Amino acid sequence: MDLEKQAHEMAEKALASLPAAARAAKLDSVKAGILKRLQAGSAPRSSPPAAPVPPAPPPPPPEPEPSTEAEGASAGQVGRVEGVELFGDWQWFSDSELRARLLEDVRQAHAAEKILVASPMEEIPRILPKNGQVLGAGAVLRLGGVHHGGYGESDINYAYRQLSRALHPDKNPGIEEAHDAFKRLGEASEELRGILQESRKALQSLCLVTQGGPASAESLERPQCALLAEASRLLAAVLALSGEGVPSEAALRRSTAAFVAQPAFQGCRPQELLGKWYQESHLLDLFTKAPLRIAYDCSQKPFRAQFLCSLSRAAEAEANRNDSCVRGSWHQVMAQFPELGLWKELQDKIRSRIWASGAAAAGKRSRNSKWDDKSAASCATEWGKKWRTILQDVLPGAEAASRPDTDLEIQKLCMVLWKDTAPWVGDGFLQHLRLFQASDAGPGIDDETKWAFVPATDLLLLLGEGMVGCTAEGCFVQSDSGAARKPFLEALKNWRSSLRKNRGETTADSAVRLWKSSAKRNGQKESETAKRARTTENKEEAPEEVQAKLNRSPTKVLLLTNVAPAKQPEETIKATVEGWVKKFGAVKECTVVRVPDVPEEDAIRVFVVFDSIKASSKAYASLRGQVTDGRALRARFYDEKRFQDGELYKAIPSRMLVLTNLVRPEELDGGLQDEVQHLAKQHGKLCRCVVKTLSDLQPEESVRVFLEFSTVDEAVKAQAALHGQDFGLHRIKARYFNEAQLPGE
Repeated sequence: MDLEKQAHEMAEKALASLPAAARAAKLDSVKAGILKRLQAGSAPRSSPPAAPVPPAPPPPPPEPEPSTEAEGASAGQVGRVEGVELFGDWQWFSDSELRARLLEDVRQAHAAEKILVASPMEEIPRILPKNGQVLGAGAVLRLGGVHHGGYGESDINYAYRQLSRALHPDKNPGIEEAHDAFKRLGEASEELRGILQESRKALQSLCLVTQGGPASAESLERPQCALLAEASRLLAAVLALSGEGVPSEAALRRSTAAFVAQPAFQGCRPQELLGKWYQESHLLDLFTKAPLRIAYDCSQKPFRAQFLCSLSRAAEAEANRNDSCVRGSWHQVMAQFPELGLWKELQDKIRSRIWASGAAAAGKRSRNSKWDDKSAASCATEWGKKWRTILQDVLPGAEAASRPDTDLEIQKLCMVLWKDTAPWVGDGFLQHLRLFQASDAGPGIDDETKWAFVPATDLLLLLGEGMVGCTAEGCFVQSDSGAARKPFLEALKNWRSSLRKNRGETTADSAVRLWKSSAKRNGQKESETAKRARTTENKEEAPEEVQAKLNRSPTKVLLLTNVAPAKQPEETIKATVEGWVKKFGAVKECTVVRVPDVPEEDAIRVFVVFDSIKASSKAYASLRGQVTDGRALRARFYDEKRFQDGELYKAIPSRMLVLTNLVRPEELDGGLQDEVQHLAKQHGKLCRCVVKTLSDLQPEESVRVFLEFSTVDEAVKAQAALHGQDFGLHRIKARYFNEAQLPGE
């Protein structure tokens, strides 16, 4: 974008809150100042290789090169996870180029968004709200937050000067609150200066432990981003050295050597670090104070989410180390970061899906137990058994531990787990999931949701409780089987094969339960419809509109069935219907569709498109139930988009179903047809089962299974039971199909 145009847009945005006259008067001068800063800053930004140089001095000269190479490899692995900004325990805090870019972003944010002051009549109520609230120091001076990414003394001084000129009592003699607002402004600036000094001291303390030396002068200028980075490095080091889950003694001994070899921790002394963390209080106390909270609020969402998960696991590691006891300072940490409570609630919800509830299960499980596979499986849910089995196959053994952020097969496992779990927890946990959602993600949670962070290691520890361990080497599973690890898709196929061997009565019972639950849901829907109908009857509306709302939300498209015998010519039917409907309003289109292999009353469908909903409502109220030639007309509104897309009789029951989303093409094996036949025969006499692979469709639609039943009623029962039923990793989609369109066998 042209610099002058960019400066103009930024100036208009900055002055948007001012009155029109003041905005017009200041626009040119503000634009000129912004343009000058943009022109001055364009030269440094055009030479990106110079950016990573400042953070290099603290470590010895030979160290940055291997660090960049190692982190580049990790970044490449993270980039493979589509729709995720930060995956697992990726060590972003040791990426010197990333850290340099973050510092540069903070500089640019302050250069582009200088503090612009509104009139005293607007600023004073903002600083002194009358609802009893006290505005924080950062909010008073408009500093902090993720949009700036941090602040330093120069930013505080500039903001104070700009606001004090407008709020000084001598300039506002007629405003009684001006003195209090000016006083609050001074207090806020002093408070921020004090917190800034505390932030620098905290950063120096952390760097001495995590890097073995002082912080760089550049990071101390605006220390917030660097403070969260070093706090994250400290937590990662504590977790790597302490071990998580069920690490063996041998794994912990190897962990120290692996820890020292990692570029991210080359400045750390392992035993000294653990001693200062567990035996002294000053490091944990840093997490209880305002500077780290402000650093958290100034950081980007992926880094905040990873920090929260690491902090939660650090508390868990201390509890495991000290027989379920933690230091009292952890209560203050929880108060400083209440988001930890949300994450804990979400973890408990996920645990409820893994483990069976009740006294029997509770008696078999204990916090530190290391059960064998048989006893663990006895108190796990069906879902838990499935994923624990797959996890055992995919994760390596203790001798070959691997990090989730660099192991492609573990990435696949964790992403499928997360995408399966996030929608399952439901709307009641949307606030909890917001901790991990990307900033530009939509309001709902589905397979297409973008994530700022996926807690991969946390998922493995939750699901693999009692058999998964994590150290500096990575994650692994404790198993006596000695079997070689398998790729994720192969592990999934193995689980499905074992399920087929044991299906028998269990599969039939599952189908029956699904059928009963479907019938129950349908009954509930009918009750809700009747309730809405009673409510509508009490409203004073036109009779045709009341009747329309009893059916469904009115649209311009009216669908008529049971209009004429199936053998009657379409031209005759169209002329007859057009004669019926022309009195209700202008008709834009009348379409007759003949549907094969369905009952007589559904064989002819007539779609009438009116120019207004009022006209279609009148036609609906008049024609519905009208008897013609011994036939009672049926009328209902039809979705306009489906009509425009040509979906004119997908939902009409027929003897044939098509099932999709059972497997992907790469998961297809010879047992699929037998397994589907077994499921289908629970609901009626199956005449035919055909499996087809269509390569020109999306993966979830490309493998199709066509089922032909002896009667329409049996197909209706099967569709209600099979649609939405879990099938391995996926959820079945079942719909009626026109037999004439079946691809050749």
